Amino acid sequence: MNTVASPVDRFDLPGLSFGQVVEHLRNGFREGPYERIALASEVRGNVLWVVEEIRHRDKVERKICAYVLEQRGKVYGFRAYYEGRITQLTVPLSFLDEVPARDPEWREMVRQLQGAEKIPA
Repeated sequence: MNTVASPVDRFDLPGLSFGQVVEHLRNGFREGPYERIALASEVRGNVLWVVEEIRHRDKVERKICAYVLEQRGKVYGFRAYYEGRITQLTVPLSFLDEVPARDPEWREMVRQLQGAEKIPA
């Protein structure tokens, strides 16, 4: 499993609150020649998990993305990580069924951790 972080940083959204950054990401956006469309999303702590459809020319793919929201001074922004590139394991389990696996080991860790939490002590 590859958990080495290679995030995309985005802290050029001046004046937006935490909630406004979340809405910006949920509404989808263009990033150069790519269009990102949020198909499902859920906030867990400071992480916005999104099932994204990414379109580029005639290619369309779906990915699970974790947007880790942070505040730097008075500016909120995010770091974007894709499946298996983040050690966070709080992704909604239903998201795993919506996107083909990119990192089966990471998914297994997610299922084990979240399954273990549901077992009464």
